[in-house]
Amino acid sequence: MAPEKHLLSKQPRIAYFVSSHGFGHAARTRTILQQLHSCAEVTVFSTTPTWFWGDVSVDHIHYQADIGCIQQGTLSIAEDATSDAFRAFMADSQNRFTWFSGICSRNPFDLIVTDIAPEPLDFAYRLGIPSALIANFTWVEIYNQMPLLSDLIPTILKQYQMADRTYIPGFQTGMTWADNTVIVDPVAEIGMCIRSTLDPDNLYARIVYIDAGRWGTDIGWGNASSFSDTLFIRVGQFLDGLPPNVLQLAFGTVKHADLIRSVDLVVSKPGYGIVTECLANQAHWCCIPRVGFAEDDVLIKIAEKFGRFSMADPKQLASLSFQCVDEQNGKSNMTFTGASQISHNLMQQISG
Repeated sequence: MAPEKHLLSKQPRIAYFVSSHGFGHAARTRTILQQLHSCAEVTVFSTTPTWFWGDVSVDHIHYQADIGCIQQGTLSIAEDATSDAFRAFMADSQNRFTWFSGICSRNPFDLIVTDIAPEPLDFAYRLGIPSALIANFTWVEIYNQMPLLSDLIPTILKQYQMADRTYIPGFQTGMTWADNTVIVDPVAEIGMCIRSTLDPDNLYARIVYIDAGRWGTDIGWGNASSFSDTLFIRVGQFLDGLPPNVLQLAFGTVKHADLIRSVDLVVSKPGYGIVTECLANQAHWCCIPRVGFAEDDVLIKIAEKFGRFSMADPKQLASLSFQCVDEQNGKSNMTFTGASQISHNLMQQISG
């Protein structure tokens, strides 16, 4: 954990905790911070790499706010490992609280926000600081499906219920237990088309972005040579020996929303961040199903109703044989102003 800043600010101070599971929660946070950072001094507590925040100015402290799920690749959960990791995490809770309360004693926060880690709400309650939860699902809904974690649910639920306000940015999964809820529009960033940057010589009839997620999965990149009309894009550490029609982008090379806006097809697992970005940018999302994630069914139904959507067999990740569709499945009047709505509400919470 990096040392905190000690300068007192004239602006309200917000401690903003972000789940350590994947980049989706950080993507939602980044979009909200684009609205929030001009009216408050925000310190983000997360494990998200610095490059991810792009042009959003944040005071970032490297901090693991929760465990999430330990996965066996992108598409399945390792329940045993998740249970062991979460119990070890809980055993160190008091040390984290002591560290954070020390920060607060030197330069107090006016509000504690979390997406979707539960423990910071407990910190806020013990320190007498107003708090807000941002979530369309929580670990209660996910862990409820894992017998090995069933005994932990009451503790996690109690922490979530400590939130003074719960903001639900569309597509709610469960959360029937939540009090003081405020329903807002979905949060997603609308990008700019950079297709000419991705394919400067206009060599390809279609561009397909395959998102393997942070946990990785086996993808048959070598089979890209069978599709001479297609440019495939991957983001991450460079791999040797891939066909010339696989464009490899390092993390942070382009804005993710711009990438989504510019391609013909996005192939990925379900996830709030990528699904909402596909909807907001009218991209065709090809869903690779996974097991054990409660939010997946909700996201798939939303995409079926409002977006350009198709399902794929996970085996197609080996063949790279994905079909594009042009039609929109439904006529959407969906708006994506949730970031500004949440920012406005958080400032109102501070002012009382």
